[in-house]
Amino acid sequence: MAKNLKSISRENSTMKIGELSKVSGVSQRMIRYYEEQGLISPARSGANYRSYSKDDVCRLGRIRILQDAGLTVKVIHTLLPCMTDELVRFEPCSLVRSTLLDERNKLEARIRILSESRSVLDSYLHTMQGEADTSSQPETPLFALQASQAPLTAPDVR
Repeated sequence: MAKNLKSISRENSTMKIGELSKVSGVSQRMIRYYEEQGLISPARSGANYRSYSKDDVCRLGRIRILQDAGLTVKVIHTLLPCMTDELVRFEPCSLVRSTLLDERNKLEARIRILSESRSVLDSYLHTMQGEADTSSQPETPLFALQASQAPLTAPDVR
């Protein structure tokens, strides 16, 4: 991307969406989506064409890095104004720390759920291989809930 940025600064200081897409590796459709979401704000020409700069290329790079980290567009919208350079460094904005902590906590919760799901699948696979006692069920919240529920009975239709 840096090589492409140098060629932009030597040639034109602006580009249209197709060139931005080539330089950044982000599809035109995604660029338009980011604009709809307020993540980028291109200048407009007299004919109302979008006009992008090398700053927009850097901003798209930051957006991609944050998305690769699993952050949502809403969270990225909060964090972008606090980013200082091409790297993912933040100025001490008021929301950065709490936003990142919230996202990390959500990620940890998803990891716990996925780990429990993996344990259930491992138990099923272990049972299918004939290595487990077929009368026992895996100990997971799902099975604990099912075991604690009253057995289903037919409704009284008198």
